[in-house]
Amino acid sequence: MIFRAISQVQLHHNPIYAVAQDGAMIYTASSDGTVKKFNLEVFALEPFTVRTPFTCISLHVLDNGYLCLGLLNGDFHVINPQTNQELFTYSFGEKGVFSIESSRDLGLLFVGLSNGKIAVLEVQTFQFLFLDFVANDKIRGLCWSREHQCLLVSSKDGSISRFNPITYNVDFAWQGHEMGANAVVITKDGRCISGGKDGFIRIWSMDECTLEHAFPAHRGVIYSMAQIGDHLVSASRDKSIKIWSIDDFSPLQKLTVHRQSVNAIMQQNEHSFVSVSDDGSLILWSNA
Repeated sequence: MIFRAISQVQLHHNPIYAVAQDGAMIYTASSDGTVKKFNLEVFALEPFTVRTPFTCISLHVLDNGYLCLGLLNGDFHVINPQTNQELFTYSFGEKGVFSIESSRDLGLLFVGLSNGKIAVLEVQTFQFLFLDFVANDKIRGLCWSREHQCLLVSSKDGSISRFNPITYNVDFAWQGHEMGANAVVITKDGRCISGGKDGFIRIWSMDECTLEHAFPAHRGVIYSMAQIGDHLVSASRDKSIKIWSIDDFSPLQKLTVHRQSVNAIMQQNEHSFVSVSDDGSLILWSNA
């Protein structure tokens, strides 16, 4: 079944840079200085808005429902969306918090910074456990692998690293994309897939960290990827979303509804996902 746009809504007047999900609730962050909450069940905005002094460029929802925000000036915030109470704030003093991830198994929160450092905090107490360099440049993507109990890290320096949150060491690091590695995901069968500034998608073995397959996917930077059922979905600055077979990575579909760069996609279920763009809109896609 092909994917089709179920509905499109204009949430912001400025570009949307980040998206996060909590059940049917979708959070979006824009350069207009706001974070909004959208209900997919009724397809309407909730009475919830967070205003930030600097652009929010990363979002993440913890398992307890708390919302994490990373700002362009290096500030990091955790809020309770139910009460609007700020639970934790910290200024990393860098040029931006570009990626946030967590591990439910270990109760850990990971924050990727613009200088190549990663912060590891306890989810319950927000106590710092680790803060050091993992790469030589901006951390663009973080992805937790439950099967391998490791954190995959993609960086603007082109590297992909396999970070061990128990020893705080990088077990493996390799050059993934010459002009910068942006997105990194783990497939359900345990493969690592990366997308870069070069427009290529590359598939790596998680055990040996060796290249299995590579192909040119987009004419522009790949910003985001996700596995939706038996499909790999990629989003790019070339304004398109592309659908690939997860088995042999053959091209299946090209979606061109967004008018500008597609900055992030987020899985909803095995048949649907949402996308956000520089055009300020959110689109719900489905193949059901």
